[in-house]
Amino acid sequence: MIPGRVVAFGEEDIKIGTERVCVMVETDIADAAGQKELRIAILKAGMAIDVSINTIYLVPPRFLIKSSSGKPSRQANKARAGLIP
Repeated sequence: MIPGRVVAFGEEDIKIGTERVCVMVETDIADAAGQKELRIAILKAGMAIDVSINTIYLVPPRFLIKSSSGKPSRQANKARAGLIP
């Protein structure tokens, strides 16, 4: 995980009528074992603050779009990942 290069957002779950928490994380970890360890660490961090993370998207470095104020843009990143039309 690259510090400061993470964004959390909600994805609509039409079946249950709510949103699920998703996290998009930039990483340069390429091997499956390393990615699995990272996913577990992210899930544990969520559990430590009573947040159930439903989906973790691992993206390459420099993937995330930041706003002009330097904050990760939830909408722009969801669109870039193809999660919204």
